[in-house]
Amino acid sequence: QEGDVALNKDVEPIFAVIPGVEGEEPHNSNWGAAAQYFQPKAFRDGWIQSVDPAEYYMPSGYERRLQDATDLYAGKESPDLFPFWALWPDPATADALAMQRQNITDYINQNALQFVTGAKNLDSDWDSYVAGLEQ
Repeated sequence: QEGDVALNKDVEPIFAVIPGVEGEEPHNSNWGAAAQYFQPKAFRDGWIQSVDPAEYYMPSGYERRLQDATDLYAGKESPDLFPFWALWPDPATADALAMQRQNITDYINQNALQFVTGAKNLDSDWDSYVAGLEQ
């Protein structure tokens, strides 16, 4: 709409959250992911946020404040950044590590249950538990 300003003022505004009406019951109609998901910079840059100074510290100005804080770091990135996105383990190694992790987790959980329920004694069975864990 006319007058909309994106987080990055150099791109076209493409997305705006429609705020609820003050004092009205929530409609429970704004569902989103409960965890982080893919939001490329081009999408985030197009989010519409108020540029009104009176709204800067209001909930409606949150994304603008976050973007302004992020912009302070531009150009200060470490040259020593490890390219973790380009690291792919060998599938056979990944499978072996996943199996090992599951086996260790199962061993710990099974023994914890036995110690808690009294099926194993902390005084007499602890050393054998640790030895089994170290195998």
